[in-house]
Amino acid sequence: DVDFLVITSKHSLWLTRLILVWLAQNQGKRRSFAQEEKNSWCFNLWLTENSLVLPREKRNLQTAYDLLQTKWLVDKTSLELKFLRFNSWVKKYLEQYYSIKLLLTREKVETRSIQINIHSFNSWFGLLDKFLFFVNFIAYLLQRVYMQIHLTNERVGYQFAFFHPRDTRGLIYRRW
Repeated sequence: DVDFLVITSKHSLWLTRLILVWLAQNQGKRRSFAQEEKNSWCFNLWLTENSLVLPREKRNLQTAYDLLQTKWLVDKTSLELKFLRFNSWVKKYLEQYYSIKLLLTREKVETRSIQINIHSFNSWFGLLDKFLFFVNFIAYLLQRVYMQIHLTNERVGYQFAFFHPRDTRGLIYRRW
């Protein structure tokens, strides 16, 4: 399967998840609960832009390696650089790789010439923010109720979701 890390704006994680899961299902790419399907899409790590730091229990060599291997498909607001800086714990495991990735990402961001100012509609932005919070919270509650019977080791909250039903560190370390 193809693993995805999805980072959304602060009040859209659970709305975005509904859309992406529907899209994966519609394309015949949704991974089932029962087994791993070849070429399926696995949306197993979800964060919001204001909650980018991975929790301590997720910080290990495998996660560090995965984060540095991440290929960013869309990054209109230079979130990759912010994400790397917020997760500087990675250098404890892979210092040189982290330093190189940080340098290359910084150079990529500095060469970007177009800046978009999304805060130019401040009064409307406040109303939209409140509306999105409400709708996203309802989407979170509905999905949380639905997934409750399937949860094993997964961690789920309003601003994050870690859908890793089994700890594969031992398997990965043996392969390394």
